[in-house]
Amino acid sequence: MEIWFLAPAIAGAVYMLLALQLWGGVPPVYARPKAGDAADAMLRRVVPWAMGMAASVMLGVVSGRIEAALAVGFCGLCAGLAARRRMRAETRGLRGWVLSAPVIAAIPAAALRNPMLVFDAWTAGGAALAAALILL
Repeated sequence: MEIWFLAPAIAGAVYMLLALQLWGGVPPVYARPKAGDAADAMLRRVVPWAMGMAASVMLGVVSGRIEAALAVGFCGLCAGLAARRRMRAETRGLRGWVLSAPVIAAIPAAALRNPMLVFDAWTAGGAALAAALILL
């Protein structure tokens, strides 16, 4: 049985989960103000996409169509991008320990110019790794 069509679905779902994980502060990479109503605002942005993922999974199970896996991946990607936009608006930059880490120490100027570089590397790298593991 071929499962290559699950790779976009897994990658989108992992992207969403890793984006929400970083937004929640694990690992503590970004300095952010204390969240008051920010959590409610984030949930209002992400929940519709998560429901779209659930509906796409149900549609795929009922219909047996592999196109539903693409819809799951798309919804997960959109939810992750919504979390990224919110994180970019809220963040006050990277924490000091991130800039002194060996990985970022090689490119500190790029990390200072674009504080979302760590976010993108974490989420896109994790999603690509999950998709690659499915394809193995």
